[in-house]
Amino acid sequence: MPKKSFVLILLCLLTITAYAGVKDGLYLHLPLNEGNGTPKDVSNNKFKTEMSKAAPKWVDGGHAKVKKALEFDGKTNSVKIDME
Repeated sequence: MPKKSFVLILLCLLTITAYAGVKDGLYLHLPLNEGNGTPKDVSNNKFKTEMSKAAPKWVDGGHAKVKKALEFDGKTNSVKIDME
């Protein structure tokens, strides 16, 4: 019986801890509509973004709803998002 109680209490604590960091609303939105330069966050947070030196390449999205996209080489390209 004590083992079951311990497990139940542990599960309750983990659930509370996991819920603590969740915020309501849109946190980050990078629509990638720019087509060149650095992507902009259009959420209320307005986080700053920065491309790596070997910047990813802007390409056509190939879809009516996705007009532009970023193509990463998987090695040297990145977009840094400053979330502070």
